[in-house]
Amino acid sequence: DGQWTFNVYGKDFVLPEDKQAKLNEKENVPTDVVVGVRPVHITICDDGIDATVDVSELMGSELHLHVNSNGQDIVIVTPTVDIDLNTVGGRFNKINYTFRPDLVHIFDKETELNIF
Repeated sequence: DGQWTFNVYGKDFVLPEDKQAKLNEKENVPTDVVVGVRPVHITICDDGIDATVDVSELMGSELHLHVNSNGQDIVIVTPTVDIDLNTVGGRFNKINYTFRPDLVHIFDKETELNIF
């Protein structure tokens, strides 16, 4: 429908309007990209990208999770007030995660240059 989107492990994300505008101004926008998200910008949710907890580290007010998602190690840092530690914290627990498209960094996979 004329919008720029990206797909991460089967989930589609629509880029926000400001990033849509930047891409529309560019010529030769790469279609094979790498999406980067900071660990503190990833949230645990009910319906998101599938993952399995490998390591869970309770760090006081935060929980650091190392999860396996499609064979990739993903690090999630989440406040403990936002989650049920019994459900999320155990090894081999199945979780889902997501992130806001306005907080991603996108890189050209071939050149590794930052698109935004």
